[in-house]
Amino acid sequence: MKALKETQFAGLTPVARGKVRDIYDLDDKLLIVATDRLSAFDVILPTPIPDKGRVLTQLSPAFAFLVPFVEGCNSQPRPQRHGFSPALRQVQG
Repeated sequence: MKALKETQFAGLTPVARGKVRDIYDLDDKLLIVATDRLSAFDVILPTPIPDKGRVLTQLSPAFAFLVPFVEGCNSQPRPQRHGFSPALRQVQG
């Protein structure tokens, strides 16, 4: 099984690549893609875990109701190229 270490979408440039997530600006929304990268103690480890990002993202809607103060949280994941990635409305803070 192949692991997703980094995302690349035609016509989109990531605004940030975190330790395990890639973030894309879709104008009024942010696309947050959880990859299979693994980090520990602020270090990205060399060997990703296949399907780690998919599993974590699919668990997210189950916990969204516990955090009602997060505006723009979409608990309906949208299918993407690799598993599911939430598109969240940007909120000024």
